[in-house]
Amino acid sequence: MTAAAQVNHLTHDGLIRSYWLTEPPPEHPRPAPLVLCLHGAGGTGEWAMRETGLSELAQREGFFVAYPDALPPRLDRPAKFLTNPQQWNDGAGHGVLGTPSADDVGFLRAVLADLLDRYPIDRHRLYLTGFSNGAAMSFRLAVESPGVFAALAPVAGHCWLAEPRVVPAIPTLYLIGDADPIIPWGGGLVRLPWGGPARHRPPIAQTIARWSRAIGASPTPTPLRRGDRVQIDWHPARPHGAALAVCRIAGLGHHWPGGAGILGERLGGPTASPIRASEVIWAFFRNPTADPPSWLHPF
Repeated sequence: MTAAAQVNHLTHDGLIRSYWLTEPPPEHPRPAPLVLCLHGAGGTGEWAMRETGLSELAQREGFFVAYPDALPPRLDRPAKFLTNPQQWNDGAGHGVLGTPSADDVGFLRAVLADLLDRYPIDRHRLYLTGFSNGAAMSFRLAVESPGVFAALAPVAGHCWLAEPRVVPAIPTLYLIGDADPIIPWGGGLVRLPWGGPARHRPPIAQTIARWSRAIGASPTPTPLRRGDRVQIDWHPARPHGAALAVCRIAGLGHHWPGGAGILGERLGGPTASPIRASEVIWAFFRNPTADPPSWLHPF
């Protein structure tokens, strides 16, 4: 770890649970924004910190970033990536190994309450992101925590909720690679790293349409950028709604764009990305309601 971090513990549902936290240096103004980042299945909060590089960015830009830890399906055994992977109860009704039953919405709300109680965080600038199963959990948390988050940025995950509604609407940036073997752009049968039979994955278009309805964005996108391996489609806000931007990265597998690529190419596919998701997401979080979006400047 290249940025200072600490692990905090709290008790929820009778279990001691944890989250990692990086604080901004004292020279930055307080209260400061907070980014909540959720790891993918088999990962940990520490893994998300190393993969995304958000902690280094937080120290430069002056925001808090927290990385909660999910639970494995077998609490009586050590968590392990392949045999007992930590995973979020994201609303899918199934997990990579076993069906998650943890009250993760309640736990993540408890994490936020703990953070707001202990640190000088601006409660009007709370932002949410996540990768894969963590992205799916971020969709669920946004739906079940109305009015809490100022913006959302899921990466390479589905919204599994059948008919979600987000009131008040929350501006959203969605990022994914089109060479993803685990969350394929066009959907289809997928073999997960944890074994078992192939599973059907819906096309990304389903999540885009579902979330557009949820936040009151137009179902018809306007292309903002095409080419140089990055395609951005803009779903403008309708009355009383919020906008959705979809960033499709050509040739990228199941990885945090521009991240450390810890999952590796054997499991996750190609790692090379022309953009760094953390930089783009933070630019979006700084002004999520801008129209046209000011976060396009990194391109």
